[in-house]
Amino acid sequence: MSKTTPAPPTRNATGSQQSDQDTLLHALGQQLPAPEISPARILDPKLDRSLEESLVHVSDLLTCAAATAYESGDGLSGSKRALAFSTMHLVEMAKAELDRSLDRLPAR
Repeated sequence: MSKTTPAPPTRNATGSQQSDQDTLLHALGQQLPAPEISPARILDPKLDRSLEESLVHVSDLLTCAAATAYESGDGLSGSKRALAFSTMHLVEMAKAELDRSLDRLPAR
């Protein structure tokens, strides 16, 4: 009996997806101008922020970093997963130290 449908492409899905991503990124790179971002715009420092407010802000940023590391590692396996979770652990240790420092600040 003869085969009526053609053979599927020999490229694997990962290579095809990577090729599609490369094509998309190349097209976007040619279509969209690079945004001009100044460091002040990224960080948006508030110069009138007190030490306590700054430390609370840093604590919030560390919470976000730990959550990001956890979510990133959740879908990984092997050494990449271990690396993501060790990053999360280091961020959590830094946050715990920062929170202890905040607790020692004199009350206002």
